[in-house]
Amino acid sequence: MFHPEMIKEHWTTLKPKVREFWPNLTEQDVQAINGDGELLVTKVREKYGIVREDIFNKLAAYLPKLAPLPVGTPR
Repeated sequence: MFHPEMIKEHWTTLKPKVREFWPNLTEQDVQAINGDGELLVTKVREKYGIVREDIFNKLAAYLPKLAPLPVGTPR
């Protein structure tokens, strides 16, 4: 399950994806967000009108690609 803290945990990797997913966010927006999941939701909602769940679902779909699978887990 995705939670806002995951944004902070993976911010260095997610930061460029945030601009890719929502290009109307400015570099200043992204700098201000700095991994704050709630601020990310606020900024994306302001610019796109997307609901919180859809924002987190988009990020969650990307995050499994970042986390290594446990040893022995089939790919």
